Amino acid sequence: MAKSSARKKTKQTAQKKKKKKSPKRNYRQMIISTLIILAVVAFVLPDLMPLFTGGSRGNASSSNPTIPTTTNPAAAMPEPSFTKEGELSIISSASGEVIHHLDIEKAENDEERALGMMFRRSMPDSRGMLFLFDEARPQSFWMKNTFIPLDIIYIDENKKITTIYANTTPHSETSLPSKGNAQFVLEVRGGFCQDYGVKVGDSVDWQ
Repeated sequence: MAKSSARKKTKQTAQKKKKKKSPKRNYRQMIISTLIILAVVAFVLPDLMPLFTGGSRGNASSSNPTIPTTTNPAAAMPEPSFTKEGELSIISSASGEVIHHLDIEKAENDEERALGMMFRRSMPDSRGMLFLFDEARPQSFWMKNTFIPLDIIYIDENKKITTIYANTTPHSETSLPSKGNAQFVLEVRGGFCQDYGVKVGDSVDWQ
């Protein structure tokens, strides 16, 4: 009986030791797994950040825009190239005549609208970016990660200009909301509307 009792105690002691080792092993695996996840996130996050910084980006200064000096890592981002995806005309409400023609790049999905005109460093008078939404609703853009001033033009479902923000400030995170609903937004270089006499009430058309 004494021998049997001793064996039981030895067995119980061994089982206790095994139980004590198990949490340590699980804890070590948890640490390793966490470190691997953090390493993956650190590697991927810089590439994803521009897509989730929100708002719209602008582009444009007067004739010769200057690039502001900044310590922001975004300054090192390569400038996206312009891709012509259509042509747009701005039409005077007073005369019915075309004020100006533009080659436009279209932002038609969430990813393209989120990127907008971020990281652009120039915008000639002959170009612009047109944001297209599925329905008319209140819109609000900002200028985060935008290197040059813009004119931001809100347009309703009837293609009529309802709101203009002229010469918006690069890198500003101030919200610039539409006055009423907007289904389309046109971004052109800062000062464009003043130079060409574009006003609220004018209309646009594109193809």
